[in-house]
Amino acid sequence: MKKGPGRPNLGRKKTLKDRQVDLYLPTVEMVKQWKVEAEKHGLSLSKFVVEVVDDALRKNPRGVTPREQLEDELNKAWAELTTLSIEVDHLREAQKRNETTIAEYRERLARPAVVSEESAEYVPILAELIQEEKVLPIERAKKMFGIGDADVDALRALGAAVDALASMGLIEKGISDWRWVRGNRRKRQASPRTREPR
Repeated sequence: MKKGPGRPNLGRKKTLKDRQVDLYLPTVEMVKQWKVEAEKHGLSLSKFVVEVVDDALRKNPRGVTPREQLEDELNKAWAELTTLSIEVDHLREAQKRNETTIAEYRERLARPAVVSEESAEYVPILAELIQEEKVLPIERAKKMFGIGDADVDALRALGAAVDALASMGLIEKGISDWRWVRGNRRKRQASPRTREPR
């Protein structure tokens, strides 16, 4: 019995070797997975690979990024994310500390403090000095303000400023120095005003 003509060849057999591509996957598991996916779509493994690759090239004409490069970029992204997460946590902790400090300062500043007109100019400068130094010897403070032992009025005004800061709970008065109670050290923006001893 003579065989029928069957499907037309269209010259495919002549180019069979030219169209052959040997593909080696990294793992046997990946081969099995690809076969399962091909069966789901009713395709042979060869046809499935052709469709997937062709679709990827259409979506990204510039080509496919190698897996190793993608993994490297992903690892770098995860490392950067981890670093940024740690930085965000530190910033949040610092913000909480700052909010607590600000709340304490507001509470202290809300306390009534009697500040005379003469001592008013000393209060902000003295507060900044003691906050920066943490412990400020009285003799050093007098020199920084240019106050001599004979300058009774200036000494009285400076003492009143110290009393005002102490009543606010910002400093503690010692026998020979003044101490900052709480808060972080800030960089002093400007030097204190100096006065010539009278």
